[in-house]
Amino acid sequence: FLACACDAGDRGALQQLETVLLPQVGRALRRIAPAAAAQSELLQELRQRLLLPGPSGATRLLAYSGRGKLLHWLKASALRAALNLRPAERPEEISDDEAVLNHAGVEGDPELEYVKRRHRPQF
Repeated sequence: FLACACDAGDRGALQQLETVLLPQVGRALRRIAPAAAAQSELLQELRQRLLLPGPSGATRLLAYSGRGKLLHWLKASALRAALNLRPAERPEEISDDEAVLNHAGVEGDPELEYVKRRHRPQF
């Protein structure tokens, strides 16, 4: 009922979602995004995904089937969204590490080349 009421724009239901459920979802996100700013950003992304109408005109909150607790469904949605955002960050980090490894030290140093080859997978 809460999901349907939120979809209908009921202020009381939206307040319940905001004050009771989303703080618990935020605590679940701490494992993936320990920084408070990252958690806030992920919760805002979740709000947009769930409460704003999509191309069909329906909100994604209506995808909740009611077979489990709404809180668990919200946590799963938030964690999925957080994990989907992480791969987009990784290529930049990897390219930065790669650049550091490629430009570290003096070129032609056999000892440095060995260390770079040996430890590249760890970086």
